[in-house]
Amino acid sequence: TLKAGAEKEKSQKKLYSRLDQEKEKIKDSEKIYLASLSTEIPRDM
Repeated sequence: TLKAGAEKEKSQKKLYSRLDQEKEKIKDSEKIYLASLSTEIPRDM
């Protein structure tokens, strides 16, 4: 049915957005890590 397809798509989108969030978190922590290496003062991003 159409509804089942929409539900499946929604859950897939949720999964992908979670993966994106994880990627962003990793990128952010890398940025913070590199920034902390270059400057001893911890900065809030």
